[in-house]
Amino acid sequence: MRRVLATVLLLAATLLPAAEVRAADYEMVTAASYAVQPDAGGIAVTIDVTFTNTTPNPAGQFSVFDDIQLAVQDGAADVAATDAEGDLEASLARVEDVNVVTVALREGVRFEQTAELTVTYRLPDGGASGLRVRPSAVVFPAWSFGTRGSVVVQVPAGYEVRSDGDALTATATAELTTLTSGEVADPTQWLALVIATSQTEFVTTRRTVPLDGGTVDLQVRAFDDDPEWGEATADLLADALPLLQDALGLEYTRQGPVIVTEAVDLGIGGEVAEGGSSTPELVIGFDQAPFTIVHQAAHLWITDQVASERWIREGLASTAAAGVAPVVEATPPYDPVARTAELAESAFPLESWGAGEATADQDAYGYAASWAFVAELAASVGPDAMQAALRRIVAGRSAYDRLTAVEPDPGAVPVLPVDSRRFLDHLEAVADVDLAPLFAERVFSDAAAGELADRAAARSAYDALLAAAGDWGAPRTVTGPMAEWEFATAETAIDDATEWLDARDDLVAAIGAAGLTTPSRLRDRYAEFGGGPEAEAELSAERAVVEAYQAALDASVEERGIIKRIGLLGDPDPSAVLVRAHGAFGQGDLDTALAETRHAHALLDGAQTAGLVRLASIALVLVVGLGVALWLVRRRTSGPGDAAARMAAHED
Repeated sequence: MRRVLATVLLLAATLLPAAEVRAADYEMVTAASYAVQPDAGGIAVTIDVTFTNTTPNPAGQFSVFDDIQLAVQDGAADVAATDAEGDLEASLARVEDVNVVTVALREGVRFEQTAELTVTYRLPDGGASGLRVRPSAVVFPAWSFGTRGSVVVQVPAGYEVRSDGDALTATATAELTTLTSGEVADPTQWLALVIATSQTEFVTTRRTVPLDGGTVDLQVRAFDDDPEWGEATADLLADALPLLQDALGLEYTRQGPVIVTEAVDLGIGGEVAEGGSSTPELVIGFDQAPFTIVHQAAHLWITDQVASERWIREGLASTAAAGVAPVVEATPPYDPVARTAELAESAFPLESWGAGEATADQDAYGYAASWAFVAELAASVGPDAMQAALRRIVAGRSAYDRLTAVEPDPGAVPVLPVDSRRFLDHLEAVADVDLAPLFAERVFSDAAAGELADRAAARSAYDALLAAAGDWGAPRTVTGPMAEWEFATAETAIDDATEWLDARDDLVAAIGAAGLTTPSRLRDRYAEFGGGPEAEAELSAERAVVEAYQAALDASVEERGIIKRIGLLGDPDPSAVLVRAHGAFGQGDLDTALAETRHAHALLDGAQTAGLVRLASIALVLVVGLGVALWLVRRRTSGPGDAAARMAAHED
């Protein structure tokens, strides 16, 4: 605003014509007084002018000024001029887009002559954008005029008064607060924005707005002397919020009402003012255009919890607002591409916006360039991919997490806000587009842009790893460093994981040959540890079980002789034991699988010996049984008569 005003005043200083010779030099000393009249809805401006012609007479001619011109604020009305003798003719017109008052002097002012006059006009409430003169608040730009001047502003008591821009000194009495500038050496470079606020009541306009994820209780709080603003803003937001949600592709997950409060000193005259926060409350300047209000509403979704860098937030908000603007009749303030080109001298790497203090031109460039760049990114990747990237960001996904057919529903708060690096990674994750050159040109500093070569090499190795891993994807030992742009660490982890996958392939082939099912724990160890010691230990443990199982399986299908079959009589069937081992392995219970495998193997290995033992036992039983049988037979063959004869012989 200061730059524009300086141009305006400088232009006005060149508009002083001479009657007979175009005058080049003059002195115009002014004393400007601004009497604030909130109850009357305006500001009475009085400019006392002392004009001196300092242009010498050229040879054979006279240097004469027949009129003087003053550049005044937009919205000026009721222009008049007087001198000591009475009224002067005064007119107001636009000259090269500048509001100019022309005063016809009573007599032409020749070289070294002076004319004194007074110019008056009124600044009515609402006469121009940003001009506010009401009981609730007063906002207006105070200017100085001529080649040297002074400014006095008088505000009725009951207001809290401050000024932005060039210094004004405040003094207060029971009736007035008076602001004074002192001498202004160069009025073309002087500007003060006067803001006076009083204790005021608010009137609330409510709307119920249905959105995906919940219904919004919209409450718009307007000054009690400006209810029209509340109604218009509530209508605009009620129409815009569902459209913004569709444009961004994000559910509305906030809790509580959305409260919009009218303000007087935010974004005054701004085209795309900063807005939004981590809480569902918006503070909107009374003079902000519909597009700016829609832009701020987009920040209900695009907060600093979504993106840590200002250019991402502002670019997304402006692009979303531009997408819905035709529907809600919120005309964009400018073409962002053209505006960016106009401000090229103020260009800077977008990632640095907000890291330090910025000039007005740099901020203007930041808004325009961010909007233009995000709109270009959206066109490059497509609207669906842009929405997919935002959903993954809000859901807390890493850009290096695997894409799935069903993307996550966004949660309330992302795990980590994205910066420029993560934003680039997310966009390239959902679209087959190389955006790195664009980021190098417009977003990154030289140091960050230098990392892109390392990133390209790491991503090439990463793609090769994904091809080797198949649907197993990349492990956390790789995705973590990749997301953090720690490419040396990532490439080491990629090498380890690639070597591990070669061993995995051999193991999986052995598992398949044995008729086993690969347990999920093998993939889990890889996902967590990549090719690290823990994953290596898992390979070794599973390999030991598979080798033992294969040996037992081979033994179980060998032809068994009669002795082995006898040895297995009464014991568990080794095939049944191996079935249990098969099930345990598939479920990831390696201890049980190995124990059952060893049990089956032991049964098979001991079958021959067990058979011989059992045959020997059977033979022994048969021999003993035969001896007992012979003894019993002999006893039965010696009858009772033989016993009596033996007893008689003994008695003899």
